[in-house]
Amino acid sequence: MSEPGAPPDPALRQPPTFALAAASDAEFTTRLPAIEAYLVANFPGLRGLRQHRPHFDPERERTTDPIEHTLEVIAALDTHDFPPRDALILRAATVFHDVGKLLDPLNVRHALESAVICPPYLADFPLTPAECRDAVAIVRNHDVLGRIAQGRLSASEGADLFGTRRLAVLTERLTVTDISSIRGLGHVLPNIAAAYEAILAEFDARERREAEPGGQ
Repeated sequence: MSEPGAPPDPALRQPPTFALAAASDAEFTTRLPAIEAYLVANFPGLRGLRQHRPHFDPERERTTDPIEHTLEVIAALDTHDFPPRDALILRAATVFHDVGKLLDPLNVRHALESAVICPPYLADFPLTPAECRDAVAIVRNHDVLGRIAQGRLSASEGADLFGTRRLAVLTERLTVTDISSIRGLGHVLPNIAAAYEAILAEFDARERREAEPGGQ
């Protein structure tokens, strides 16, 4: 297994050879070999990194590395009910959500590191600056529901981090797909669902307050 290290120099990055736009998620998954080659070329340190025990794959007789895991998440990602541009943003976030594990694959707050690393790479995709910011926000916050479920954040604090209901909805899709793809974490999904319901309730309450006379 590889050892964690420093992230590569983005000035030396290789451009993507795959598009984020696709007629369907099934079509997008046909690009997994190109996505894998892209991740290996730009983040070679992710290959072979040992992850937390829940990532253990009996068939491999080891944990998946972050690239293998990312490909599994992409293969399971469902964007069919999102507008096309939001689907692009979510796919981009999924590609980069774990690149921060380069620094430490066992860091539970790797989402923050991923959000710091990914912006130069996102600029190589046909996304607007606002869409790039949304993708970075999804990457940065894909652990927020887990932190709420663990009692580390309140629903109000989580809503502040998401900023908007739309970004909360997009991030929830990545979070659930991510956790569902980790073989040893399925049991936490009900807690994630409860945390998400609390977030939606918080946004509902804020919208009601804003709708009241003199509401802020």
